[in-house]
Amino acid sequence: MPEDKWGEDKIKSFLGKQSEVEIRVAKALEELEHPFSIMVLVEPKNYTFIKNTIISKFSATDESIIYISLNNGYQRLVADLTKEMKNIENVYFIDMVSANSGGKIVNAPNVDYLNSPSDLTECILVLEKKLESSGNKKVIIVLDSVTTVAVYNESAAVEKFVHVLVGKANTFNASAILLSPDYEENKSLTETIEQFMDKTVKI
Repeated sequence: MPEDKWGEDKIKSFLGKQSEVEIRVAKALEELEHPFSIMVLVEPKNYTFIKNTIISKFSATDESIIYISLNNGYQRLVADLTKEMKNIENVYFIDMVSANSGGKIVNAPNVDYLNSPSDLTECILVLEKKLESSGNKKVIIVLDSVTTVAVYNESAAVEKFVHVLVGKANTFNASAILLSPDYEENKSLTETIEQFMDKTVKI
């Protein structure tokens, strides 16, 4: 009787779509050694799930996460992430959305609110302060997302912001994950930013 071989395609079919995406995330992030910097170009239709899977993966380790958000406010992020994770105690948020969009401002010890997505200098200052207070903990900075930064800022400002962000990560021995939907119209910007990163992957 012939052996029933379980190749990757058959495993993906058996596990279903969400597990297939989780396998892709795991493969893309395997062999990363702290500190690292990586640009993750994400399939747009699975963006939220992939983003949450990445955060969940690293929150299960001893790393602290500094999450810079330009897409969703603090309340929405907490609601989404707690569906995937048991707790988010090691996740610190820099919310660049809520104040500008009229979203609810919730006072919490793990969030700072900036006035708008254009407050790039203030974002770097808050980030640096948080990195300084992290002590010897391993820290991962997550930027969500490069393309949203570009909506509110000129390309030159975006490139400078990312360059400084990655520089701060290097200074404090932290890692950086830059998320971006993989749209063709973003190709020029992402190709420029790739030069600052150790690695670029598509998921």
